[in-house]
Amino acid sequence: MKKGFTLTELILVLVLLPVLAAMAIPAYQNIATRSRDEVTRAALAQFRSGIDRYESDLILAGTGNINTPPHPNMCQIEDSECTVFDSTCDGMSWPLTPKVMPNGENPENPWMAQKTCSTRRPEQADWVYGASCLAVGTVITSATYCNYGWIYCPTTGVIWANSNVNGENAF
Repeated sequence: MKKGFTLTELILVLVLLPVLAAMAIPAYQNIATRSRDEVTRAALAQFRSGIDRYESDLILAGTGNINTPPHPNMCQIEDSECTVFDSTCDGMSWPLTPKVMPNGENPENPWMAQKTCSTRRPEQADWVYGASCLAVGTVITSATYCNYGWIYCPTTGVIWANSNVNGENAF
């Protein structure tokens, strides 16, 4: 008795493998997209929670108004090191105050690698643009701020993703 595979069995395997691969590749690509979406939503939730916590702390301390809560300034939302009366944050002088993010570091926007910018600077995916307030969901395409991962409006306390690869700027 001979051991081995018949020609029919080998052909069947050769036909089925590409079919299975064709089904698996789109499923994997969908998983990667959903994963980036969830990471973006989680990062925005972390930002928004920090902003809410900041506003609540000021209200409880008696220094804020519940109807118009004080929003964090750019120095508090950025993960850069701001010192007392540092003029590097928004071109204004802000006293040293607690950071919005618990660990003092902003999460990265996971969609920045797919975003088209004239200059590629992946190290800026966690930077926050907030020099002026834009319409919510606006994505900056200018070369200067294209690589910034997030957009924050200090006058309203609203933050969103500075990318629109999969509609994440609307999260």
